[in-house]
Amino acid sequence: MKLMSRLLCLCLCGLLLLSACGREQTAESRPESSAREVSSEEASVEESVSEASSVEKESSVEESSSEVPEEPSEEAPARDLIPVQTDSPVDAYYTDVPRPDITLEQIPAYNGSIDITLNDDKPFLEGDEMEEVQILLTPLDALGRAGCVMMLAGPETLPTAKRRSISSIHPSGFVQAEYPELINESGGKLYQRAHMLMFAFSGLNATEENLITGTHMMNAIGMQGDETSVLEYIRNTGHHVLYRCTPFFAENELVARGVLVEALSLEDDVISFCTYCYNVEPGVEIDYKTGESHLSEEAVQALEETQDAEEPEESEEITRSAEGTSGTRTYICNTNTKKFHYPDCKSVKQMKEKNKLERCCTREELINEGYDPCGNCNP
Repeated sequence: MKLMSRLLCLCLCGLLLLSACGREQTAESRPESSAREVSSEEASVEESVSEASSVEKESSVEESSSEVPEEPSEEAPARDLIPVQTDSPVDAYYTDVPRPDITLEQIPAYNGSIDITLNDDKPFLEGDEMEEVQILLTPLDALGRAGCVMMLAGPETLPTAKRRSISSIHPSGFVQAEYPELINESGGKLYQRAHMLMFAFSGLNATEENLITGTHMMNAIGMQGDETSVLEYIRNTGHHVLYRCTPFFAENELVARGVLVEALSLEDDVISFCTYCYNVEPGVEIDYKTGESHLSEEAVQALEETQDAEEPEESEEITRSAEGTSGTRTYICNTNTKKFHYPDCKSVKQMKEKNKLERCCTREELINEGYDPCGNCNP
């Protein structure tokens, strides 16, 4: 029994010793595993930090490159164009039309000639103001006044429809008056609705931005010669003309003091002029601020003297006929309208100087040359 008891005690002691040794080995192995886990976590953190740093560096490079200022463009800013509904066969736009480099103060005062040439008759236009066949109009200002207009005219801009009435348009300062004793046409009416861009080569009809209050003298005589030359040039050549018309108003006046007409042909140098036409009517004084008008003192006196004259008109016709039968005599020819007149005819006073041609010949010679007698003085 004692022996059995001792053996049991020894077995128990051995089991206790084995259990203690196993716990020591487990404790010793735990630090190594934990160290490996910590090392792995630190490596992962370092990789994340490295990746974040790389991303920040790339982002910084992109930001610095995007902050580099772009080189300024040398091209001129595009002109703002607003479409306008017109009768023209080509596109028309509202825009800030460039005016010529001249002011009203630089234009000589009216001295009896309905028009003068400026800038040595060279337009202020350079030729590159417009690249397309189109029309540019300045919107009416706060006083309802028209501004500078410009177009590239050519065969494409010639009207395709007949001209209609424009009586519904009343340009600024259009206070109509009649002076039949001074003006032989249009019932003696002082004012006309003057197209700055001629209908015959623009197609613009009842477009108020293209119409101003113009005297009979300015519209029918001052502007018509240059306008007709441009129209005939386009019809005969099929070429293009850069054309600009600028009205000149003094301060807040409603009626323009005149218009500057410029033209420059692009395919050749045939058309090139710079003409200022005065908005005047001989014998009439105009209040340009309102459009009101009245006869001048000189005109009133001249009309009174004419009425007091005792010589009838028939005797004048007889004298002229007698002079004509004796042979040659002096006539004044209009090279533009192909009419010939007596020197004292009223139409001669309204004729542009550059169109006047004095001839000393017979009546038959002028007719054979293609001239027609004036309907007023009947030469």
